[in-house]
Amino acid sequence: WDLHSPAPEVLEHEYPISAVPQDTPRHPLGPAVPPGTYTVRLTAGGRTVTAPLTVRMDPRVKTPPGGLEQRFRLATAISAALSRDFAALSEVKAARAALKTPNAAAPKGAPPTWAADLASLEGTGGGRRGTNADDLAGLNGKLASLYAIVEGSDTAPTTQAQAAWKELSESLEKTLARWTASKRSSAGR
Repeated sequence: WDLHSPAPEVLEHEYPISAVPQDTPRHPLGPAVPPGTYTVRLTAGGRTVTAPLTVRMDPRVKTPPGGLEQRFRLATAISAALSRDFAALSEVKAARAALKTPNAAAPKGAPPTWAADLASLEGTGGGRRGTNADDLAGLNGKLASLYAIVEGSDTAPTTQAQAAWKELSESLEKTLARWTASKRSSAGR
């Protein structure tokens, strides 16, 4: 176990500057777990073994445990938002691809602007270069950048990071609501 939760889904993965060829996972990694006691479980050959594991604070880090817990909670929330964004973006891309197949048409009852609505929802940016917080690709990039900032520090989240999270989470909810409305309108409901 690398002491990280599952990695978020992002459009762009990269290697850290300290990467070792064939021996470094692509970033972002999942949120680093805070110090505490955990139970690890190994299942092999039909047999399961568990053992306690204590994660201790790096003695060089002077952040109080509560600050590291705040960082973990925020990183976990951003990771979940990235996964929600990525899932919706995958659905939008699939819908757009279906429209591009020969003899394809928008679903019966879909508004005539459905293809344009899908393109607007998907966006053209994405990754760390995403600039638009009103489309799914841009949101993925902005959320990934905020995630890197939060996870890149052994401190409690700054007020700026918390404010950015509030703004991006609100934007994500609005964009996901647009996608839900678009799906409903394409189904003629």
